[in-house]
This record gives sequence, structure tokens and C-alpha cells, in this order.
Amino acid sequence: MFALAAGWVYAPVWERGADRFVPVRPESEPGLERAARADAIFEAWLVSRHAKTLPTRPHRLFDTEHCAPAEHTLALGIPMITLGALAIPAWWLTGDPILTYNVVLVLLSLLGAAAMYALVVSWTGVPGAGIAAGLLYAFHPIRLTDITHPSVWDATWTVFALLFAERWFARGRWRDALGLAAATLLQIGASFYTLLAATFATPPFLVWLLLRDRLRHVRPGQIAFVLVSVGVGAALLLGPYLRVETGTTGGGLERSVFHYARWDQLAPGAWLFPGWLTLALAGFGLLAPRAWLSWKIRGDPRWALGIGALLAAGIALGSQARPLPNLHAWFASFLPGLDAVRVVLRVYAGPHLVMALLAGLGAAALIQLARRAGAAAATALSALLVLGCAVQVFGAPALGIPRPYTWRFEEIRIEPEEIAFFQELARRGNAGPLLELPLDQTEHHPWVGAPRILMTLFHGRRTSACFGSYTVKGRGELQEQVEQLPAPEAVEAIAAQGFTTVIFRHGLGHPAAFGIMARLGKAAERGQPGVEHLYSTKERSAFAISAPSPAPAP
Repeated sequence: MFALAAGWVYAPVWERGADRFVPVRPESEPGLERAARADAIFEAWLVSRHAKTLPTRPHRLFDTEHCAPAEHTLALGIPMITLGALAIPAWWLTGDPILTYNVVLVLLSLLGAAAMYALVVSWTGVPGAGIAAGLLYAFHPIRLTDITHPSVWDATWTVFALLFAERWFARGRWRDALGLAAATLLQIGASFYTLLAATFATPPFLVWLLLRDRLRHVRPGQIAFVLVSVGVGAALLLGPYLRVETGTTGGGLERSVFHYARWDQLAPGAWLFPGWLTLALAGFGLLAPRAWLSWKIRGDPRWALGIGALLAAGIALGSQARPLPNLHAWFASFLPGLDAVRVVLRVYAGPHLVMALLAGLGAAALIQLARRAGAAAATALSALLVLGCAVQVFGAPALGIPRPYTWRFEEIRIEPEEIAFFQELARRGNAGPLLELPLDQTEHHPWVGAPRILMTLFHGRRTSACFGSYTVKGRGELQEQVEQLPAPEAVEAIAAQGFTTVIFRHGLGHPAAFGIMARLGKAAERGQPGVEHLYSTKERSAFAISAPSPAPAP
């Protein structure tokens, strides 16, 4: 069922060419369309970059190739480490970042559905309810509408954590403790948004587990293992984010600007609306007598889950929750790093998870009731519920019910000529970090960084290109030095930062960059020390720069 669902959802991508096209969310303004395309390029690069780095150089995970000469530059954006881990087989089989990214999108949906299925069936023993819940969770428009940013809705690992946590507290098995630690670390490595969603949605469930079992079954060694492994992993994965010093790219992206969920986005027919069938099943799952559920677990966690969902929803609404207090602002006043999370509405991934789980419990209760009329009635109701959930999340075009979400498809072409350009530089012995001009994130060219960063997968060199809401401090000083080229002091200052090569992309329509290229060309013709013209094509030009050798001591 889940494979059929994934085939239906992602078929348009594969029909167009999964090695060239990626799905993105349609945007109403041209600038936002360019931003969505750039985001998709950057994420395709980062997923494959992690898949390439994790098995070979895990110690270099945070030292990404972009935003040179800064260090720990992964901390300038969301980690997406978990998606990179999932991408390792596809990357090593294909070496194609676009195809790898599309494979991971499919895998992410399948894993999300499988996780919710396992959780619901483990608690209720009703496979039909697990299928319904899996469809509502992994293929819901809440997740698929914003396909441009798949990792920020990826709370799959929290679903696995709930499964392993309940089993561990109930049975005290090492394999469940290992599963809980692994799921928690994978959630930390996925995205800040889903980590926050889990942070606020799951504590009531943990309290319920402690009240139910009081640590009677778990061993001290297991507790120490879970706490130490998660603590060390969190320090390794989140520590660089607390240490890095960032600046902003402007355009309203400062840390004081937050995007909260709005009530109109929760209204029927809107993006964050769970759907009438989901609401009905979740309400029944929350309120149905416990005897109707035929629990496979001890106790009843439904109200704990509901409280956690309400808390996470309050965070996502922020200032929009009036007259209720702004919970996000209150927590951000003492939790380090929370003020760097701008699109707070994505914390709604937590309520979405709980809603799908409660809907699965409601479906299980209905199917159990139907079993009183016989196995055939239970089977028929299971099929009907699964069909209803499928229609809600996918639509039914044959019946005039359109898909509840739409995608746009961006072609991300990696030109062979561009690869050949950098191969020629390598053949000529040129290596080291690239200063690519004009610098990205400027008023006229805010999205040129992403394609340059994608190319690092092929030439393996660091680049000055940055991308994202935040950038490294000192970017303004670098721009000033660039504008002074080819003055010897500017060449020396730029070379001192590690840059060995200046690359110009022709045809970007940036007069200042064209003037710098012309001045560098004249300096190379004059034989100015530290400046050498390397290679030019119709599209690009490359100059080598170096600091002058110190004069010999007398």
C-alpha cells in the first residue's frame, strides 16, 4: 500500500526525469520562485554531500565546502544529516545529486508511513488502522505541500522514538534502548524544526511512561547508555550551532523576525488543516472508551499525547495565539539558539504527528467494534477507512476530486561544460579555495550561490559561495577587498584568507564584477606579482592569485 502511494505521489518527478527535475512548492511571486529553486539546489547538494562525507570523512561533517574561508559552515543552515545518511546507497550507486535527492524523497515518505504503521499496530494490533495512520502521516498535504523543504517536516524519527520508548519502559530490553537512542539522534540530525516539535510534543508522554512504569523494568546501564549517547550526539551535532558567529543576509531575515502559523492556515481547506476525516478519527481515538481499543500496551497515553500536541501547537502559533501568551517568545528568552529558528510554524509537525497517531487509534477502535459483527465486517470497514484516507491525502481525479497539493518541477541541469572547466583548471595544477564573483547574496544576484555550491560535488574545492538566511561575519570586509582588486594589498589580503583562484561567470550582468575582471586581466598582462590569468571559456574566466613572496632577510 505504501509503495503504491509513493508511486502515485512521485510519478510526475520520474516521468519528467528524476536525474534532472526536482519538485518544489509553487510560489506566487517570481522572487519566491527563484528562492524555491535555489533552496532545492542547495538541499540536493547538501544531501549528496553528506552521503559522500559520512562514510569517508565523518570528522569533516561540519566543514562544508561553501562559504569559505569560514569554518564549521554547516552551522549556517539546517543540518539535514539524517537525509544524508539515508542517501548513502543512492549516492554511491549513482553519483548523481539530483537523482539521489529524488530517491531520498521517496524513501522519506516510505519510512514515515512504515514508522506510523509500526507504532499503531504495536499499540492496537490492527493492521488496517496502521495503514490508515501511515497514509495520513507520511502522505498528508501538511508534509507534501512544502516539498521544497522535506527535512523540516521529517518527524519520522520521533514516531520511532515513541515506539521504542514505550517498549523499553515496558520490557527493559537492550534493543529497545538502542532503538530509542538511535531514533533520537536521527531526529536531532534531521532538522531544528522537527527537533523542536519533538521537544515540546513528547515530554507529557515521557511523564506518562514514568508514572506507568517508574523505571521498574529498565536497567541503570541502559539509562546511562541512552543519556550518554544522546548527550554526546547532541553536543556533536548541535554544539557547532551554538559556537558559530553569524551575520544576516538582510531582507527581513534578522533573528527578531519570526513566521508563526496563522489561524487562517488551520481553517478548512487551508494548508495546515488536518482534514475532516482525520479530525473525526482523531477525535474518536481520543474520546473512545479504552475497552473499545483492545490495547496491546498497558495504560492509556492518549491524553498525554494530546497535551503535548497542544503545547507544540501553541509554540507554532506564537504571537498569533492571542489572547493566549506567546509561548515561543517565552521559551526563546532562556533556551539558547531558539531565536535562530525563524519559520516557527513548522513546529506544527508535532501536532500533525499526534493527530495522525490518534486517527490511527480511532480507526482501530472502529475496526474492533466492527469485529463484533464478524471478520467480514471488520475487513470491509478496514478497506473503507484506508480508501477514505487515501482519497483525503491524494484526491481522486477520476471522481473530480483534485490533489490537495500542487508541485512545480524545476530542472536542475549540471552542464558538462562547467564540469570540464574545473577539470581543466585541475589539469593545469590549479587547486585550493575559489573566490567566485560576483559574490552571492547581493541585491542583484541573491540566488547565484546555490549552483556554485552544487558544483563542489564535482570539483571538490571550497567556494566563497554562501546560501541561506545567515552568513558568516566578515562578509562585508571580503566584498570591500574584492572591489579593490587588483591592488596588491587586496590580492595579498584575499590570498591570506586561503583563496587561490578568482572565478568570473560571464553574462550575469554585474558591471562591477565585469570591471574587476577587466582590471585583473590587465594586471596579469603587465605581469603583476600574485596575479595570473589561468583559463577562459565563453562562460567563465579564472585567475590565480597569491601573496607575494617575502623579501629575503639581509
